[in-house]
Amino acid sequence: MASDSIVGLWHVTYSLSPTVVFNESFDTWHRDGTEYDNAYLPPSEGSVCEGVWKQIGPRKVRLHHVGWTFTPDGATLTGTFTLDETSTVAPNGETYSGTFIFKTYDTDGNFTGTEFDGTVAATRIAVN
Repeated sequence: MASDSIVGLWHVTYSLSPTVVFNESFDTWHRDGTEYDNAYLPPSEGSVCEGVWKQIGPRKVRLHHVGWTFTPDGATLTGTFTLDETSTVAPNGETYSGTFIFKTYDTDGNFTGTEFDGTVAATRIAVN
């Protein structure tokens, strides 16, 4: 595995602006083009989600990420969300950064009108 590969475990911060954090997660990117995310949310609200990714340039990837959405108490499914991200791994392989678009859909798959976009910043988690 090249040191500048996205494959591995990362601590990721999604921001709507320089001072507004949208979410944080531990994100695992696999060689086979799949991705798994454990978001900083209560499990009852759907903290686990996953995606698929592909290489689109040197150190550059595109991710399509999906998950379920729930009522605030976590008791009722309200639909799904997508998070589409484009990020670039730093030449040293220790960080990556990029942009994302987050959208929600109801249980019938209709866009709800909720959409956010922002930036992504990640730091690799490695064994010492």
